[in-house]
Amino acid sequence: MTGFYHIFKQDYDKRLLLGGHFVFGYSPKKMRELYPDNHYAVVGEVKSQKALKKKNQELEKKNKETRIGQLHANEKSFDVFPCGNHKSLLHKPEGYICIGEDKFVAVYSSRLPFLVALTSIITTTVAIIILILWLLLNPKSPVIINPDHPLPDIDPEIETLPPDDEDKVDSENGGGFVSMVYTKEATVSLSTNKAQIYYQNPNKSNHSVLLELYLVSEGKEYFLGRTGLIPAGSAIYEMDVSERDANIRTGVYTGLYRTFYYDPLTGERAVISSDITEVTVYVTE
Repeated sequence: MTGFYHIFKQDYDKRLLLGGHFVFGYSPKKMRELYPDNHYAVVGEVKSQKALKKKNQELEKKNKETRIGQLHANEKSFDVFPCGNHKSLLHKPEGYICIGEDKFVAVYSSRLPFLVALTSIITTTVAIIILILWLLLNPKSPVIINPDHPLPDIDPEIETLPPDDEDKVDSENGGGFVSMVYTKEATVSLSTNKAQIYYQNPNKSNHSVLLELYLVSEGKEYFLGRTGLIPAGSAIYEMDVSERDANIRTGVYTGLYRTFYYDPLTGERAVISSDITEVTVYVTE
């Protein structure tokens, strides 16, 4: 096997790392100054690296098959490979070691750590750009703050009452007035899960109403259904009873209406509710 021997020069300008040891040599810039016409010969290449790690030893054993000799420097030996073995995007020239008159061994280092770092930077930059674009295209929605006393939804089944000549009643602060028109009968259809009722909240009322229907049996109340909000000047004649608590059959039952009152301006529910008792509930198929 060919042996190449490091020749020490007084004008070496760079320390080159070989196998965990530093060896003096020329930098590429110095070589251009010494040989502007490129009248020198490169007989082989060595790879600049730290001491071998265990996980890289198998790869180095395979590389030994292509080596052309060994470079001896500072009482150490380093594998020399044919020229062009390391010339690629993954390697860059670090310098040159003199082994004879105008003869050199080129030293190459791996670009892989730099490429890994560059890829990481590019990936992070792209991710940041995508995040910024996403934030610009999807601005954060303002925080929704509900009022202190949110009103229930107005019942979709309400009907508007015709206007009348009666003025809306004024109440003292904290008070309210509701004038109710109703019948004490309700008919529940098991097939449609609807109850036919009759309830009006005239124009002169100054509060909205929510109505609940219950069955009363042996002193216990069983929820059948409720309306949405019934504003003043409107009426409702049908109520959904699909979410009732009781399993009922066709027949006649005793029931009650429970009414809740809401200030249409503040949404605050009145402390007082009232019951309309002795309601006759007819259940049909």
